[in-house]
Amino acid sequence: MIQYDLIIIGGGASGLSAGVSALQHGIKKVLILERNSDLGGKLNLFIHHGFGKYYLGKDVTGPELSSELIREFKAHGGEYKLDTEVLEITTNKLVTYVNPNEGVQEIKAKAIIIASGSRERFTGNINIPIHKYTGIYTLISAHKLVNLQGYLPGKEVVILGKNNWSLILARRLIIEGAKVKAIVDGSNKGFLDDRGKK
Repeated sequence: MIQYDLIIIGGGASGLSAGVSALQHGIKKVLILERNSDLGGKLNLFIHHGFGKYYLGKDVTGPELSSELIREFKAHGGEYKLDTEVLEITTNKLVTYVNPNEGVQEIKAKAIIIASGSRERFTGNINIPIHKYTGIYTLISAHKLVNLQGYLPGKEVVILGKNNWSLILARRLIIEGAKVKAIVDGSNKGFLDDRGKK
């Protein structure tokens, strides 16, 4: 059975940052297991500036930060598996995963980091009637449609949300030719109330 010094579950900003840092600090055999077809996670969706200050010392787009983290991870000898779903983690650090190339496999780790926190909740866990109505999308789904797949989720759009991500999506949709009819804030605090708080 193959053993790694560190297995990281999730290849987004956190997983890549952890992997690069581990390799830079002398941890030799590091593996990232990523369920998607590419590394970078949600960074790949957000093509506006505002990322990377913690790592690069300057603001860059999500894909730019993603590319730099991936480059560093590979340059330091990090390994990764894409399209890989983790099925089980045992208390003695045995990881069972599955992917189309290898089927079900088990590997051992000296340490494990779970870095899958930015994944959006499934529609069954939030109050969106996707199974009955077309044209209703979560925020991340809409970003993915526009920024990665090149489709408009609609020509006339209403956005429900009160944070800067809602406004960024609205701006992006307008740039691509949609008409944003309304941005609805259901709270009594107003837009961007969480911005700037330390």
